[in-house]
Amino acid sequence: TLFVVGHEMKHYLMDDVWKLVGIYAGLMLVGFFAVDRLARTATRRWAARFGFDDIADPAALPLLLAIFGLVSLVATPGLNAMTRPTEHAADRFGLELTHDNRAAASTFIKRNNEAMGVPYPGWLERTFRLDHPSLGDRITFANNYHPWAEGKALVYSDRIKPAE
Repeated sequence: TLFVVGHEMKHYLMDDVWKLVGIYAGLMLVGFFAVDRLARTATRRWAARFGFDDIADPAALPLLLAIFGLVSLVATPGLNAMTRPTEHAADRFGLELTHDNRAAASTFIKRNNEAMGVPYPGWLERTFRLDHPSLGDRITFANNYHPWAEGKALVYSDRIKPAE
């Protein structure tokens, strides 16, 4: 529980949520603009075949949804690639805060067992589905990351005050 709280504290302390909301809002505007342009172009080109000549027509809804699906499919790998480093940093923060590698690794193992997930998925799932590092990568990191044991400086040492 402490590790998970530490992970989530990183998102709060570093304003990750607001950064991601801003990124998603900007990308949604760009995405909706792309859907509008592509739908208008398709409607102009194939109006007779579609049976409507304006995207405001309710009959255009399937076209708009199909184009939205394609735009989302194209944008998903980029969005996932942007959020994975943020989640990895939150894992690091939680470990630096708690120094409890075993708790972190066991949390990921339990999550993997409950979800019946593949610890190290292939590139297709990693690219299109994972907005967090894979559970296998997170377990490996949790087991191997312990700079405090070697007396090295912590990445978030300026944000974390030692417990008294």
